[in-house]
Amino acid sequence: MNSRLTLFFAALSLVGCGAPSMTLDAGAMDSGVVVRCSASNCDGCCSDSGECFRGTNVDACGSAGASCSICSAAQVCQKLSATSDFGGACSHLPRAFGTSSKYSGGLGGRAGADAKCATHATAANLAGTFKAFLATATEGPATRFSGGPWYQQNGTGFVKVFNNAANLLTTPLTTDLFDENGVKLPDGELFWLGETSTCFDWVGATSASTGGVCNLSNWSSCSTTESCGQSHRLFCLEI
Repeated sequence: MNSRLTLFFAALSLVGCGAPSMTLDAGAMDSGVVVRCSASNCDGCCSDSGECFRGTNVDACGSAGASCSICSAAQVCQKLSATSDFGGACSHLPRAFGTSSKYSGGLGGRAGADAKCATHATAANLAGTFKAFLATATEGPATRFSGGPWYQQNGTGFVKVFNNAANLLTTPLTTDLFDENGVKLPDGELFWLGETSTCFDWVGATSASTGGVCNLSNWSSCSTTESCGQSHRLFCLEI
């Protein structure tokens, strides 16, 4: 087999394996030379060695022939278009988690609950600002959140739990709840929510007051209340 055919079949093997996705120039192939990856021949990203990758992986992310980027542990490589098979950009993953600790309904108000979410996030080295998904007597729990999607860390990767802010009012994408360290919590684990009552806006921890609780399984019908002296987790979302 001559050198040109060897080069041709080697290039085909790169395309078929799903790793580099090299675009070849016919004229260059005739001369026995493969063109180097650039914006003119690569819809994805170009590696340091001149290979064209699809640009949709966390270890090779990019588009339009730009240099491939390596996304950080808190990022994904999101496609620039839902209909495209090529090209992406490293994007931060807004997080959500259930706290690893439980608290009575006397949280110090919603601000105190937010502070507890921040403490858990900091301890787990999660950057960003986190707030508790809690209602008050005058405001629903979802009103403080916009954007999305939100993801939970599951120990080995990430699980999307809500697509966007509108999804916060419908049905979660998973019923599994993970804490800030990526540890799966027991099925049906309850957290304070307050759709029906709010422990006097989260300052009352006596058995005479009640607060609404919920879990990801019953998200759309959270009507259960428990004594504010009981201890439950908080559900925290990044803003």
